[in-house]
Formats: sequence, structure tokens, C-alpha cells
Amino acid sequence: MIVTFPYLKWRWQTYQTGDIGLVLKVTSGFGNPLARVKLFRNEQTETIPLEYLSRLGEEDEGWRPSGSK
Repeated sequence: MIVTFPYLKWRWQTYQTGDIGLVLKVTSGFGNPLARVKLFRNEQTETIPLEYLSRLGEEDEGWRPSGSK
């Protein structure tokens, strides 16, 4: 997966646009789909909203679990 959300400028964030990682788990928090992602750049595991992620090669479309739209 790649982080594709273009407006990640918050100082507290440990992930940024362009980070690549592996999705370990998909969950739901407060009604929003979230992914636990192991990032390659900083070797940390982060919880990132699915709408911020895309599959590599599909940068223009956010990733969703099978069956959701």
C-alpha cells in the first residue's frame, strides 16, 4: 500500500504522503475503516484511515476492502 492523501502536514504524524507499507489488519474505528500498516520508511506500525491509502499502481483511487463501495 502507499499513502496517497495529499494533505498530511501535521507535525504529530509519523506517516506521510508517499510512504509504502504492508497492511497487517483492517478494522473499523468510530464507523471508519482503518488499516494497521507496517511502514518501510520508519519501520513503525501505524493505524491509517483506508481513505488515505491506495494499492501500489492505483494512486488515484483509495483502497477499500472487498465488497465495499
